[in-house]
Amino acid sequence: QLQERLTAQISDSLTSILQTEDVAVVLKATHFCVLAKGLEDLPTEMETHVLKGRFKDDPSIKSDFFSRL
Repeated sequence: QLQERLTAQISDSLTSILQTEDVAVVLKATHFCVLAKGLEDLPTEMETHVLKGRFKDDPSIKSDFFSRL
């Protein structure tokens, strides 16, 4: 839940600083706790995203954004 919360906080900060609702944030992180436990079969990379404004509401903008990642 920490990664999800961080992603949301970044999007909220960008919305405030840039003064726009059109914000998209993608956060990809490696979870070393999984590696430390020796669970190599489990995925260690997790991707979270928050979409706001046109990134959320306009399917073509959303699709274009994700195709560039």
